[in-house]
Amino acid sequence: MRRSPRLDEIEIRPIEWLWPNYIPLGEITMIDGEAGVGKSTACVAIASLVTQRLPMPGERKAHTKRTAILYMGFEDDEHKTIAPRFHAAHAAMDRVFFLNSVPILDDQGADLLDQAGELVDSSFRIPRDIEHLENELDSIHHETGSEVAVIVIDGLFDVLDGKKDS
Repeated sequence: MRRSPRLDEIEIRPIEWLWPNYIPLGEITMIDGEAGVGKSTACVAIASLVTQRLPMPGERKAHTKRTAILYMGFEDDEHKTIAPRFHAAHAAMDRVFFLNSVPILDDQGADLLDQAGELVDSSFRIPRDIEHLENELDSIHHETGSEVAVIVIDGLFDVLDGKKDS
């Protein structure tokens, strides 16, 4: 029978930071708060600094060479709100990728088209669309030469399958 490891058996690894003591790279960081307090604006500001290779507030240097951002926004319109926010924050717009839906595939794995010939898509969902997310990350890395530094999911409960209170 397998037992739980003791702490003296666990290798200690250093943390790689995006923003030291605030946001570790490769880990989940949640920014939570009441509606209207600026969570989305803060995420855009942080992501915009990353795209420009600029240091985080209070820092003298940027802590990652990664400069690509994947922004998954579900509460605001990408044309009227999200892109203008990134523009106002002076983001390198060619380093910010937007994802909020995934194509629906037919039985042969091809993109499903409606009667007008337009792509049919569905809202992005976790865990259903994790493979699509992995493919997006690979595509972004191929296009930019940079791994994605930050994935912003603005509206976490909007992407989770199942009950919001579970």
